[in-house]
Amino acid sequence: MIRRRAAEPAPTPSTLPVGIPGRVTSPWRRSHRLGEPCLIPLTLADPAIETRVYLKHDGIFYVEPFGDWAVRTEIYFLPEAPGAYPVVVEWRDRAGATGWTEAAFVLGSADANPSPRLVSIDRRTRLWVPSSWESGIAAVHEKAALALAATMIRKDAVIYDIGANLGLYSILLSRIAGPGSQVYSIEANPASLYFLQANLALNRVDRFLHGCPPPNLTSRWSS
Repeated sequence: MIRRRAAEPAPTPSTLPVGIPGRVTSPWRRSHRLGEPCLIPLTLADPAIETRVYLKHDGIFYVEPFGDWAVRTEIYFLPEAPGAYPVVVEWRDRAGATGWTEAAFVLGSADANPSPRLVSIDRRTRLWVPSSWESGIAAVHEKAALALAATMIRKDAVIYDIGANLGLYSILLSRIAGPGSQVYSIEANPASLYFLQANLALNRVDRFLHGCPPPNLTSRWSS
């Protein structure tokens, strides 16, 4: 009896090919961690091919292009939420040929447990966050923005954190500004306000007025 060896699956391509007429679903697949930049390298059938990029997320198709018509050899972005992300690349060449290429990647992993959890941001800072995927990005997603903000804060400054969310900026920037500073942490979402208050107490920062606007702001407010 002759046993035939099962065919091995074709290897996943390292780049996404663009330039095949019609609508093509590519076997290109990748998985990324939360907070990690997503890079999709493209292989163009013609170096002059222009592309524009659309994104789906968990079955929702965003009709506004993520990237408009341009000659590009890679797609780069930083999504915030976990899940499946099909990427649809529309292309056209100088001869008038057109087509679509679709591929997919997965960001993070699904976690059925929606319980809040405590995460460490640095050696001095811990935050309560509402879900697992927020715990995955809390420590990495805002690093560049926080570093920029830190260069603009003076000692004993008055800081307005409008849309304070979980309190990350309020906590870290108040430490940069020092004990003579005053921070107004403004948050309208009741759930976020609950976590904001918990995180201010957890990190022993008490120079805050939170949940209401400062006296010189005249916008309407509800807490």
